[in-house]
Amino acid sequence: MQLLTRETADFIAPTLWPATVLTSAYWTTGSEGSCMSVCTAAGFITALQLVYRAAVVARLTYVAIAWRRLTKTSDRQRINSVIDRARRLLYCSPDLPTLDELCDIADDELFGNVVLWLNHVLHTLLPPTTTTTSALEVFLRQCVI
Repeated sequence: MQLLTRETADFIAPTLWPATVLTSAYWTTGSEGSCMSVCTAAGFITALQLVYRAAVVARLTYVAIAWRRLTKTSDRQRINSVIDRARRLLYCSPDLPTLDELCDIADDELFGNVVLWLNHVLHTLLPPTTTTTSALEVFLRQCVI
């Protein structure tokens, strides 16, 4: 198998370009580092990583609040191994967090949106906000000013 050239790339459907470049670069050179340089030079890594993030990571983090605590450690390790394999094959960015970190980020984003948006469906479930000022707070504010 030979690496793609500009002439052969014109005959391949544009949706297959990232996979074809990855496959040809990996199998020709036999190393992941060379594959990374070929694909980065071709400009396909970012597109492939965006697709991976939009498809796979979105599916993993969707309703993660509900299912994450119900899984065993071995199940989470298996999912992390899938992410590690995708990282080795350059399907996702090297700095993609682990499954637990992804779920924590999704939880933080959800809670932040619930607190921020008054018309959020879950906002009514939050306790009412109270603003109390103690004498110490008033004194410290006066000292700062």
